[in-house]
Amino acid sequence: MQGDLVDVRRGEYKDVTGYVDSIEANGWLWVKCRLNLTLILVHENKVRITQPENILSFSKEEGYSVSIGDTLRIVQGVHYGVIGVVKSFDFAKAEVELISEINGGLLKVPVLFCCKFLEYIQPLDFCTLIGCNLWTIGGHKKGLQVTLCTAHRSFCYVSFYGCDNLKVQNAHVATEEGMWLDGVHLEGLQLEEFKSMVK
Repeated sequence: MQGDLVDVRRGEYKDVTGYVDSIEANGWLWVKCRLNLTLILVHENKVRITQPENILSFSKEEGYSVSIGDTLRIVQGVHYGVIGVVKSFDFAKAEVELISEINGGLLKVPVLFCCKFLEYIQPLDFCTLIGCNLWTIGGHKKGLQVTLCTAHRSFCYVSFYGCDNLKVQNAHVATEEGMWLDGVHLEGLQLEEFKSMVK
């Protein structure tokens, strides 16, 4: 099926891996190589074909690991390669409706034809943070504990030590829990610096 993983075992393309791009008559496959994205023509008796990795699957405990707002990549079928955002999910049919990133059109595809490309992260509600303590983690005021006064899409106003309405980029402040204002957790070196700053 289109989008299946291909591992060439014999012939001139031995050890090449890729994805089925299209299927010809008499067992011939056009394969898109992983390494350089070129197309090669190989016979099915010279390859091993498996399902793509990271396919969304069903478990009794959690159901399908997909939710509205997740970004999925279609890895099988006629819409192979399309990336889209989940608009709706039909559990009974095991089908997702995606908004295509290419043209904004709606696509209904079986959930088993998709892999998760990016998980949706619910942004924080700025209103709940007004009056709360934040830490500046960037800019010329780095390392200060401040109080959030107002917040906008890319910047906010904070106060500290009697200085009101200091304008700061949202990327330069974090909550006491170590999150940026968009709800994304600090990671790696930034998280380590943050931990040492708030001790």
